[in-house]
Amino acid sequence: PARGRRGAYAFEQLLRFQNVSATVRMNVQRLRNGKLWVVAPVAPTGECLSLLKDIGEVEHLVLPVTALEHKAFFGPFQRQFPSASVWAAPGQYGPFGTLGFSPETSTLPFRVDGVLPRTKKDKQPPWSSEIETKTFYVDLPGNAGPV
Repeated sequence: PARGRRGAYAFEQLLRFQNVSATVRMNVQRLRNGKLWVVAPVAPTGECLSLLKDIGEVEHLVLPVTALEHKAFFGPFQRQFPSASVWAAPGQYGPFGTLGFSPETSTLPFRVDGVLPRTKKDKQPPWSSEIETKTFYVDLPGNAGPV
């Protein structure tokens, strides 16, 4: 792809846990400045990192979900791009830590620079002039299962 051109990219990986397999997808958007906005990173394999490097420099990493299959790889992925800003959805829970409605509440094993906004009054991410972001947050009920 030509550098400097806008574009959207998707990377898929197959995950297999014993007899269960699933495909996970990471989406990438090239911003006006030519840098990349990466959403729901997958495992940072050599192949994945090489393909990503071919299309540009990672500027922002976003964890938009609470799903284990994305949280498991987020820390290792973030370590590959230490200068990228890190934003996550509120309501993170489970064995990888928690996150409320501000970065200061994070117990996640990676840096969190911002929490995805729920309203226009919340702190907006640096890409908000190009990509509108709003989190449709639903608090889990107490009987949602072990977390």
